[in-house]
Amino acid sequence: MSLTLFRFTDEASWIEAGLDIFRGLFKQAPDRKNGERRGGALHIALSGGSTPIALYKAMAADSACSELSNGLDLHFWVGDEREVPAESSERNGKMIQDMLGGGCRWEKRPILHLWPEGDREKACVLYAEELRRAMGDRPVFELVLLGMGQDGHTAGLFTIDDIERGREGEHCLSTDAPSEPRNRMTMSAQLLRNGRTHLVLLKGGGKNAMLEALLAGSVRLPIREVLNGDSRIFQLC
Repeated sequence: MSLTLFRFTDEASWIEAGLDIFRGLFKQAPDRKNGERRGGALHIALSGGSTPIALYKAMAADSACSELSNGLDLHFWVGDEREVPAESSERNGKMIQDMLGGGCRWEKRPILHLWPEGDREKACVLYAEELRRAMGDRPVFELVLLGMGQDGHTAGLFTIDDIERGREGEHCLSTDAPSEPRNRMTMSAQLLRNGRTHLVLLKGGGKNAMLEALLAGSVRLPIREVLNGDSRIFQLC
């Protein structure tokens, strides 16, 4: 597997490159049921955390994204979530909803799928059922947007054991984070890995050592286990 790293020295260029990924995806989106180039469902898994906020804000205000996605049945899914109250600022879905909700200027707004509230085990079952209803028994995302922690984790996958558990065919599973809030729920490594395109967003140099390990493949990291051959890394230095 080869990973492609792009480094940016200013946030505007970093955001523009991210927007180009979405614009290109919307422009090329096929309807996989009938082979036509427009009009089909498009499913994208979004990353939580603070890193992608600026990109989400820009995307919600981008006229090109609005125009290109207008003919699509566009679905956004939250890759992982925290077992906290629905209105908590630590809720990934709330952050994404705020960024793509009231401030969204798109003519046709995307459908945002949020993790159910309450007990995380039940939420995993319900979210997996929602995925199957929308995409069938073997859901595949056109794009998987990811972040990376300083320990090499991604989404709610913190250990190699979390990665292995996903190979049992579960689309969603509960995991335990090393810091609060500890109770997490996440899409499985297998589900994320099956995405057709992967984009990892990074900011700053605090993760350079882990990034080097990721690129070298010298350590088995959760982030590396969910990437495939078509994976790009956008780092804002």
